[in-house]
Amino acid sequence: MARQSVLVSTALGVALLVVSTSAYAQSGFTGVVKDSSGGVLPGVVVEASSPALIERVRTAVTDASGAYRIIDLRPGVYSVSFTLQGFSVVRRDAITLPAEFTATINAELMLGQVQETLTVTGNAPLIDTTNVIQQNVIKGDMVDLLPSSTRTPQAIALLTPGVTVPLGTLPGNFNELFVAVNGGRTGDQQIRINGDAVVRTGGTGAGSQNMRWNEAYVQEITVKTGAAGADQETAGMVSNIIPKEGGNTFSGSVVGTYATEKFASNNLSAAQIAGGLTAVNRIVNLYDFTPGIGGPLKRDRVWFFASARAFKSTNSIANLYESIDPKAWVYTPDLSRPARDSVTVPDVNGRVTWHVNQSNKLAVFVENNGYGEDERLASATTTLEAGQISATSPNVFSQLNWKFTHGSKLLLEGNLSTYYVTQSFSPAAGSDRTSVSAVEQTTGMRLRAPSLQWGANATKNFTPKVAATYVTGSHNVQTGFTWTFGTNSETRYNAGGYDIRLNRGVPNQLTQFASPTRTDSNLNAQLALYTQDQWRLTNQLTVSYGVRFDKLVGEILPLDLPQGDLVGPRSFPGVKNAPNFTDVNPRIGAAYDLFDNGKTAVKGFMGRYVVGTSIAQNLAPISRSITSVTRTWSDNNRDYIPDCDLRNPQANSGVDDCGLISNLNFGQNNPNATQFGPHVNDGFATRSYNWYGSAEVQQQLAKNASVSVGYVRRWYGNFIVTDNLALTSADYDPFCVKAPLDARLPGGGGYDVCGLYDVKIERAGQGILKNVQASDFGRQTEVYNGVNINGNIRLDGIGVNGGVNIGRSITDRCVVVDSPQALLNCRTKPPLQPNARLLMSYLLPWDVQISSTLLVNPPPQITASYTASAAEVIGLGRRLAAGANATVTVPLIAPGTQYGEYAQQIDLRLAKRWRLAGDSYRVSVDVFNLFNGNTAQSQNNTYGSAWLQPTNVLLGRYAQFTAQWEF
Repeated sequence: MARQSVLVSTALGVALLVVSTSAYAQSGFTGVVKDSSGGVLPGVVVEASSPALIERVRTAVTDASGAYRIIDLRPGVYSVSFTLQGFSVVRRDAITLPAEFTATINAELMLGQVQETLTVTGNAPLIDTTNVIQQNVIKGDMVDLLPSSTRTPQAIALLTPGVTVPLGTLPGNFNELFVAVNGGRTGDQQIRINGDAVVRTGGTGAGSQNMRWNEAYVQEITVKTGAAGADQETAGMVSNIIPKEGGNTFSGSVVGTYATEKFASNNLSAAQIAGGLTAVNRIVNLYDFTPGIGGPLKRDRVWFFASARAFKSTNSIANLYESIDPKAWVYTPDLSRPARDSVTVPDVNGRVTWHVNQSNKLAVFVENNGYGEDERLASATTTLEAGQISATSPNVFSQLNWKFTHGSKLLLEGNLSTYYVTQSFSPAAGSDRTSVSAVEQTTGMRLRAPSLQWGANATKNFTPKVAATYVTGSHNVQTGFTWTFGTNSETRYNAGGYDIRLNRGVPNQLTQFASPTRTDSNLNAQLALYTQDQWRLTNQLTVSYGVRFDKLVGEILPLDLPQGDLVGPRSFPGVKNAPNFTDVNPRIGAAYDLFDNGKTAVKGFMGRYVVGTSIAQNLAPISRSITSVTRTWSDNNRDYIPDCDLRNPQANSGVDDCGLISNLNFGQNNPNATQFGPHVNDGFATRSYNWYGSAEVQQQLAKNASVSVGYVRRWYGNFIVTDNLALTSADYDPFCVKAPLDARLPGGGGYDVCGLYDVKIERAGQGILKNVQASDFGRQTEVYNGVNINGNIRLDGIGVNGGVNIGRSITDRCVVVDSPQALLNCRTKPPLQPNARLLMSYLLPWDVQISSTLLVNPPPQITASYTASAAEVIGLGRRLAAGANATVTVPLIAPGTQYGEYAQQIDLRLAKRWRLAGDSYRVSVDVFNLFNGNTAQSQNNTYGSAWLQPTNVLLGRYAQFTAQWEF
């Protein structure tokens, strides 16, 4: 039977030729039905019914071993009944089934009349004894109760232990998008709607998507942190939003949130003032209005749900003020005018679900989100005039979902999703758009204008998907096929063609750009074919195994560019197979119900995953050419205009002196200046990958309490490095630099930093770059080991959810490709650092709810990047190759050795609910950073006058008011 199941589902998946959803991890029930003597009962009809299902009831029949399985259930409250002729009916009511959870519901039938019904009321088990997936489920009621400054799924996902991002960030900055978990990378993170990732063509990670979803249409959120099956490409954190469908009665909500600086505290301390900080991040005002409504267009046949959102957040930036003179070459702040950052997020969306007949169901979802309009990307090291405005329009995600069931054993599911977005960048409003950008090297402050002032990203992609799932009591076999294809275009332009680097306001270096640049690419196929099975070998042991075939094929289109400020017209050929990756990724796991009571599960997993990549852009001929170079510059007449021939790559003099450019191939139509080696396109196992392994014990402690303890290990392979074919290690000379005397440096400073290298003068400017495997030169490793402890308690009126993650990544990049300087600080072994999350809620008398979150983050790493002058170079015996007034950047502190303070933040919500005429009303006040902590979350790591000055401090305590109407 097992073999037949595999063959049937595989044949169906291949025959459909279009692709898969994550039905494998959807919610469901499983279990074994026995009689009073302990004998298994085949042929028992098992029905799961819930108002959450538009079809109302899903049915299965127990197999010869008495086992049954019902899959593809939406989260909600269920009743499960067991019926067999000659036996009394057994019914389990009020079973709460969360998203992507398989609840084990066993039953014992007694001989009797079929009219006799034994009803048992109780929640579903807290332990999933069949799935090995590691995840956190945040239900809709918890989303409503928890304090959250932005009420978005991304912000809620941060409550998962092990997820780290700076705390207390300004509302609307959405830093929570760029997170990783368990040694993963931000490029592997995905945010999905009903299983479909929302990401720009050819991009990876949440940084490649522009959606900012609203909470109104969220029913539940699952945050997967590891042990994902063969239906998932990467091993990063995946947040899946389960959207609301509506129902047979009209219902909805209207939520309004408001905050202002009048209810905000200043947490700037005397010590921070002494360290040079004059102001911290502060909220100015915030509003968030999100109405949503759903109901039947036709009872039990067509449901709808629609919502909208209007969000705006305005904040002041720590230690940043408007410039007294925006065109000056030294940043002089006007302390009476704090710089402000403003973000708006309009959103509208809708979903329609149609129960065509007993076998077919269709659903359509569309969302248009205007994130980024009127956004200025300012920071503590970017002045107001050097910021940018990002406008995103259109920004539309759409999804068509079809489900077909044949009896209780076969499920076919197909999705077609599209994502269409255009994002433009321009200098901040009011800035001088002809100004040349500059950066002060002693502070890292960028001023006057953005570096690349104008730009745009435009993407269109399509993802058809189909999965075939064949279910028996013992097996859940799925075969799926996914195909993503689309187009992407990226344009960047720099006014004047160069940036200026300053040292205390005095120019000393130019960065020249081959501007404009553009890349047009096609993603021909991001293809996946997988087969996986979840096999219940015994009542206690379930084995999950599968294999995934990944294929990634891109294409770069031919390109003609006009003349720029420093380069002439250029033409670039198209490139096929950019890239062409093929990978086979096995996955295997097991879950064991230790005492056969559904309360103790031992789980293990091992799987291979590809690492998210945007390599198609890197393979473009224009990217493989040299589009930026640096050169020394002596501004002899102090007019801040390079009076020398910038089109001449050699050192030359006019009124000013300009040194040799860092790569003599700059601006040339040389598509092979940077190239990828044969390893990248020669077939299997060439894409960067990581293996993810875990072992975990889950224990139900009481009726509504559970705890889990798990170990995680992740290691990476197929590292890519850049080899300069024109140089070898013999072309570099060693030197040292003495660290400044400073009590904040190791040993008070004054030590020699050696292991530094400078290219020989006669070899300067040589660059024929080739990206190849690091293994061609030696062994490179990156390994993460961590422990996760999580707990969950849900009692009447009380909810507690949280845990601790302790882990670290050890990296060894001791591989010399060109310069022996690669051996400096090449091995990093940071200390073990805990990360904690705790969510609590308690229902007081008179329908008053109090809830709180405690978040503890590891401390920020402290480094010191020091710019040393040529006079400080020791032992080189000659001038620096870049020129007489060249400088070198020196790391004064080894990475992974110094850290700041742990950050702790407690947020509190107090809410009062009352009911009137069948409707529910709630008013609440959120207090963020209850104890007004002011721990630095990041600091300036450029050694100089601003070194260690905080760039992000916990946002001071402030209150936010919310009113909610549910009808």
